[in-house]
Amino acid sequence: MTQLVGSNHYVIYRGRQYIELGSGKGFVVIDRTPGSDDCEYPDALRFGPKGYEERVVLPTSALSARWHETVRGEWRGANVWVSSFQRNGKVQVYTASPIDGQRLGMDGNQHDGWLGWAPIDEVNVTSREVDELPHGVSEGEQTGAS
Repeated sequence: MTQLVGSNHYVIYRGRQYIELGSGKGFVVIDRTPGSDDCEYPDALRFGPKGYEERVVLPTSALSARWHETVRGEWRGANVWVSSFQRNGKVQVYTASPIDGQRLGMDGNQHDGWLGWAPIDEVNVTSREVDELPHGVSEGEQTGAS
């Protein structure tokens, strides 16, 4: 099945790429790799509470990279924002155009825009913007300087 990297926050931890699910001052939350155990996350500040056991909270200092990627594309003649959410060979897309949203049968309205699911193979990526986010230990943190 075709995979498409869509818009989201991403991190690299111990050589693996993860989607960042959330963050706060000095930490990020990721989903652990299926089948992994706690020892694969030696830097973990904590693991998710009951019902969210797959979540891992990591200090940003343990990350080797962190970035936000915005992906835009074209689907059936419409300019769309491409999400990282995928299922059953489809990717979630968004448009602010009421004409395109209605023509493509997407759910939405004039205030929130329109969301829909496009077959991955039909989405043509037209641009990618990558913005690096804070991660790792800065020189000031290493020396204790402020």
